Amino acid sequence: MRIETQTEFEVWLDSNFWLEDAIINTLELYPKTVSANGSEEPPSKVRLGCALQVGGSYEAGKTRWMRDIEIIAQGVKHYSIGLAEGFIVGNCCQGIEIINVEQGVGFTLDVPGILKLVCTSIDALQYPDREELVEPWHSSNEFFARATLQTYPPPADWVTHFHRRGWDVVWRYHYGDERAIEEVPVDYTGWFLQLRSRLNENPQGLFFQHCQLERETFSLHLVNYDQALQRLWIEAGKYVATFPELSISCGNTTMNQAEWLAHLAQFDT
Repeated sequence: MRIETQTEFEVWLDSNFWLEDAIINTLELYPKTVSANGSEEPPSKVRLGCALQVGGSYEAGKTRWMRDIEIIAQGVKHYSIGLAEGFIVGNCCQGIEIINVEQGVGFTLDVPGILKLVCTSIDALQYPDREELVEPWHSSNEFFARATLQTYPPPADWVTHFHRRGWDVVWRYHYGDERAIEEVPVDYTGWFLQLRSRLNENPQGLFFQHCQLERETFSLHLVNYDQALQRLWIEAGKYVATFPELSISCGNTTMNQAEWLAHLAQFDT
């Protein structure tokens, strides 16, 4: 399909979910020339290849429908990409954004560096949807937990668990200073656990994004917002593993207690 105007491109994008969460597999430039002063000149053609989920499940082991798409930008007038991040094969993008241009087509796309393209036309190739099994993946900074409890796990119990393992953690709220355990509410949604030594280094920590107790079902959404706390995130997972009738969702995978502990054990090697 040949696309020569922004309006035509927007209509095509509407039928392809604006490539939201598309997996970018290829980024090719034709030709790649170098000027006399050594700087790269704009290519005349750019080819993007991606895979877009158009149906089915996101859960590991289940079926999804994928659509393979090629976007071939012809008569490139402008090409640039964020050099700090550049292009990474398999990046899951946030979707295309239109650039207003007087003639032709212009857009930006995270690959994950921000790719900016302006061209005279686009050849959009769309292949038949294909069925495949969803591969498992695990987050390294976030998990959701559900367990059978009659009360919220007390704030003091979290601190005790870490202290017994040599981690001097404290509670804080909204980037604030250390708070006494007595100040932490029963429902600590919106609170952080942070190493005392990092209170002035990082304004966040392990974030309790959501906690809820309803009819003896406790649910927790825990996110690590400090890369230096990877071990604390793992220890938090081990503490949660002591809760009865546990179910963990991490990435696109759901695990029971034994499976979750086996997953965390990989970080100990």
